[in-house]
Amino acid sequence: MNGVKTIKCLISVYLIFSLIIFSFITILIFKGKINEGGVQAQTIIVDDNGQGDYKKIQNAIDNASSGDMIFVYSGTYNGNLKINKTISLIGESNRTTIITGAGGEDLISINANWVNISCFKILQPTTPRSTGILLNNVSNCTISKSNISNQYYGIYLVSSELNIIKNNSILTNVEGIHLDPSSNSNLIEHNDIFSNKLEAIYMNSVSSNVITNNSISGLSKGGSIHIVDSSLNSISKNTISTGGISLYSSCSNTILNNTFTDGGILIGGRSILDFNQTIDIKNTVNGKPIYYFRDQSWLNIDGRSVGQILLVNCTNSVINNMNVSHTTTGVELAYSTKTNITNSTFSNNLYGIYLKYSRSNTIANNSIHLNNIGGIDLSSSSSNMIADNSISNNGEGICLGSSRSNIITNNSLKNNDVGINFWSSKANIILNNAICLNNKYGIELRSSSNINTIQNNSMNNNQFGIFMADSSSNIIMNNFIENNEFGVYLRHPSPDNKINFNYISNNTAHGIYVWDIRSQVNATYNWWGDAAGPYNLELNPGGVGDNITDYIDFKPWLTAPHYIIKPLDDTDSDGIINLLDEDDDNDGWNDTIEQLAGSDLLDYSSIPLDTDDDSILDYIDMDDDNDDYDDTIELSDGTDPLDNTSTPLDYDNDFIPDSMDDNIDGDDVPNDEDDYPYDETRWKKEKDKKEKDVSVEILAIVIIIIVILLLGVIFYIKRR
Repeated sequence: MNGVKTIKCLISVYLIFSLIIFSFITILIFKGKINEGGVQAQTIIVDDNGQGDYKKIQNAIDNASSGDMIFVYSGTYNGNLKINKTISLIGESNRTTIITGAGGEDLISINANWVNISCFKILQPTTPRSTGILLNNVSNCTISKSNISNQYYGIYLVSSELNIIKNNSILTNVEGIHLDPSSNSNLIEHNDIFSNKLEAIYMNSVSSNVITNNSISGLSKGGSIHIVDSSLNSISKNTISTGGISLYSSCSNTILNNTFTDGGILIGGRSILDFNQTIDIKNTVNGKPIYYFRDQSWLNIDGRSVGQILLVNCTNSVINNMNVSHTTTGVELAYSTKTNITNSTFSNNLYGIYLKYSRSNTIANNSIHLNNIGGIDLSSSSSNMIADNSISNNGEGICLGSSRSNIITNNSLKNNDVGINFWSSKANIILNNAICLNNKYGIELRSSSNINTIQNNSMNNNQFGIFMADSSSNIIMNNFIENNEFGVYLRHPSPDNKINFNYISNNTAHGIYVWDIRSQVNATYNWWGDAAGPYNLELNPGGVGDNITDYIDFKPWLTAPHYIIKPLDDTDSDGIINLLDEDDDNDGWNDTIEQLAGSDLLDYSSIPLDTDDDSILDYIDMDDDNDDYDDTIELSDGTDPLDNTSTPLDYDNDFIPDSMDDNIDGDDVPNDEDDYPYDETRWKKEKDKKEKDVSVEILAIVIIIIVILLLGVIFYIKRR
């Protein structure tokens, strides 16, 4: 009987130990301690002092197996690394474990999936080809907790997807992180990216990347994050100082809840789709919200505290009495019409006002100064009015690129690098402007800027009053062009231009300079500062007026300082020309008010709107239909600001639409904490009844304990 009990006891002990060993193996398998081939992964030590398995990192990589971890002690390790197998390369400290090279190539090149690099200081001399870490056609790699500096590219991804770049310091490179085509679905988070010379992050022809919770500091207000030909990327919760997000030919990207200081958002492209982004009002510039509106009409943005204004495919909008500064572009219009930008100040931006593919807008009575690139820029925009603005100390005061039929009148353009710049722009009218003290050009025409009229302007104390290159058939008439270095300068080929009835005097080098015969010009009937005419050694050696070159038809000239004003239109035939008439169509409405209100100042039947008859014109009325909801709120909510029967849904009647209300039912419980946001009597969230997953280790231990207890009970019962 005792023998049987002994056998039962031995069997029980055997079963218990078998279960323990089986459970332990299960835990190891779940934790990945055993690789697919059944061989345990190794930890390889690298120490440049000779205390480890290897002194050089590359030797350790070459002799490692897939799945191994290479741990590198503090030290300086020279040489470029090539990683072509799945390993983890871990440094002891990202301050003292240094990988460096001679420059000119990739310092660390990753050519295998599932590689993990962490805790290194990576640097080498900057050359056009130097790259800190290259990911080449790989996926599921992680770069973390490293300091990467002094490269041309800090991290460069080529056709690489599903990688993670997190918790790194990426600084003083030319470009911080560069994503080349087909580098999709990568995560870039919690990095410090600062003082990189061009971009912190550059993305070209990529999609579905996530850039979140990074701290980015640039060297200018421009594109710290620069996105080209890319879509469906998400940029959120980043802190970006002295920099911005620049998108070109990129659609359907999401930009949410970013904090900009001295920067903002700039959008460019070739079609209206390129301007369609998701940009929420929680993006801020200098603590002020970014207004991004698309496909809206009758917006009224008047006197608000705004960090930046972006309007896409909007019409009949008013931007009035604003002060927008220290951002990328104060106001950007794309594919927008009949917008009035008035009585506002735009300063210390990259661009004060930027119009792209926009027409029939009015920019009037603004102060535009100290903008780095341009005060007012028009790109592929036509029939706009720029009038009565003070434009000073900008890169270019006004720039027209591929734009036509615009009128620029009665502006003061002083102390800019260039007063007005034309580039491939035609049939524009420059009338009655004061263009002086600009560092280089008063007016610059280049690249087939043809058939423009420059009339009744004062251009003085610039280096060049007017500069022309490859531009023809322009009319320069009735202008004061004096006290410049060159009054008018024509560079070849610029044929068929006419310079007549101007006051050209006291220009220190030449009144008119013509490069060669291909720019021969008709310059008759000008006053040259003296009745004896201009000075030319061969053609008029007795002249004492401004110097002129050959290839100028200057005879006859004016012998007295008078000039002829071409008659201007008088729409309502009241004997007062439009230039001086405050009511051009005689409809009883002042022209300035009609311009601001969006009615036609040359059409008697077109007058400003007052939808609710409250004697406040719609263009300044914050509530056009008198339904107690601000027009901008109605537009954001999708209701009609001109129909008082169309009002936002507002459950608790607090005049905050439900779509914007953080507490819809007014019970003082935020929506995200309220299970019943439309019931003020119920709110407490039910507890989550789902149990958390128990870890594999805990589960295995519990199973072992239960089995041991059961076997112990059985053994005890048998013994009894």
